[in-house]
Parts: sequence; structure tokens; C-alpha cells
Amino acid sequence: MTRRYTWIALACAALMSACGGGGGDSGVSPFIPPTSDFNPLVGWQNLLGTGGIWTVSGTGSDGLAYSATLRYAPAAPAIFPVTNTSYDLSILTSTLTQAGVPQGPGTVEFFHAADFRLQGARITPTSGPVVCSKTTASELPPSTAKVFASGPLVSLDDLKGCLPGAQVEGTTTANWSIDFERGFVLLCLNSVARDATSQVIGSESDCFQMAEDGTLDSKARVTILKPNFTLVMKNF
Repeated sequence: MTRRYTWIALACAALMSACGGGGGDSGVSPFIPPTSDFNPLVGWQNLLGTGGIWTVSGTGSDGLAYSATLRYAPAAPAIFPVTNTSYDLSILTSTLTQAGVPQGPGTVEFFHAADFRLQGARITPTSGPVVCSKTTASELPPSTAKVFASGPLVSLDDLKGCLPGAQVEGTTTANWSIDFERGFVLLCLNSVARDATSQVIGSESDCFQMAEDGTLDSKARVTILKPNFTLVMKNF
């Protein structure tokens, strides 16, 4: 498996090669989404600027049990090697367990401007070489949005390596959305990966419980789709 997914490092190698309660808003009921306004901009800023830890689990379409821990944490500014430019940094460390066997950690370093627009990512998978993705377009979520709203977040060229002028081997596009499931409002980051021929090779949705003011809470859901494989992991 040579391609990787931008949002979760656990999907870069361990998962993809191995596979053939809180205080957030919970709506009127588990079945009726709230009609109030939410702040996905602050939610996005909290994810990268404050961070958090979420552990999820589920059973894949291969019948195996999976669990994963996602840890976001801000870090000191660093140089994005593709452009040799310094940006603010947030690091996602992911650890995957498949059928009870730890697969090892992986990391995604998100380089972003002061206003939290993504500028690039450096992915260190559980196995294989370090690779980078360079932003070609970047937007921010709005400060006011309803449940089921969505919009563009970032488009990236996925590179073979991390040097300036590295070959483009595919693309990743991502949007934000606000979802609702079983009484929980979720801020979701939804990405689609394509190869060099623009063929879709997989998609991923990472969702975090969010209150109206953008505060992130303990519930989370991760969905990964690829040809002949589906996995949904959650903690609610």
C-alpha cells in the first residue's frame, strides 16, 4: 500500500495494508437534531490549537475488531520542508489495534497559518517512508452553521516525499460538516483521496462531539472506506 490518508496516520500503513459523555449539545432527543446555531470555526481552531484525545472502536467489514486512539496536540512552529516556510504546527498521533494486536503509532503534522488555514501536512506512517501533502486551496469553516451544513476545507497535492519539487502522486480534498447521531452533534472532517489518474482510492470521515460554542467533547466517530473494505469506529 503506497498511498496514504491525510487525516489519520493509522490509516497510512497499519490499517490499509492489514485489511483486504460529555457536555456537548445532544439535541432535543436522540432522534431529533437541534435547530440552534453551532460554531464550526471555533471547533476547528480548538482541534488544532487546543487538541484532545479520543479512543474509538468498531468491527470492519473483514470481521476483525479495531480500536484506535487519536491524540491532537499543538506544537512549536516548524518549517514545512516542501516550501521551506515556517508555520504553526499541530500534531496528530494515532495508534491502531487490529484484532487485539497493536499496529504501532503514526503521526500527521498539520502545518497551518495563524488563522488556522492548512498549508500542508507531513505524514509519518506506521511503516514506510515519510511523505508530505502541499495545500493548493484552503478555506475556514464559518462561525455560524446549522446541523447538516457543510463546506470546503482544503485541497492538497499528495507528494512522493517531502522535498521541494517532489512528484505529485495523487490528491486529497477535504470538507467540514456538522453531523448528528444518537443525540450527539459532531464536527466532521471528510476527506477523499485520489490517485494520479483522479480515481478515488478511499475516503475518511473523522468526527468529534461539538457544543454550540465550538467546544469539543469526548465522543468521536471515524469512518474509513476503501475498495472492498468499510470500517466505522466510535465511542458512543
